[in-house]
Amino acid sequence: MFVEYLVLLFCSTVILRDEMPRTGVKYMLFVGYLDHNMFILKDALFNIAIFIPIGFCSSVFLRFPKWLKILLLSISLSCTIELSQFFLSRGWCDTNDVMNNAIGGLIGYWIYRLWRMVRG
Repeated sequence: MFVEYLVLLFCSTVILRDEMPRTGVKYMLFVGYLDHNMFILKDALFNIAIFIPIGFCSSVFLRFPKWLKILLLSISLSCTIELSQFFLSRGWCDTNDVMNNAIGGLIGYWIYRLWRMVRG
């Protein structure tokens, strides 16, 4: 099921997106956050939410899950998606997306830790 999720994630973020006439790289972090731009805030929450399963499921599959492993995995997967979008002209390569995806992966890890504590 986790592999299917990864395929669906890659399809929805890269393969099934329309080709864009203009793409690029956005290096500035937190652009639009302080302006309370609702589109950017919704986009940030979406990017966090779609990586929560990555953090949770990866923690389940790793023998000794550590937050740093999950963080690096989330960043690696997010960079792969962002670079694919850029090189295939499917979207902007955005550092905010990488940061938000990493936060989502860590939230998934902490949900896993909480689940393990409750489960015993």
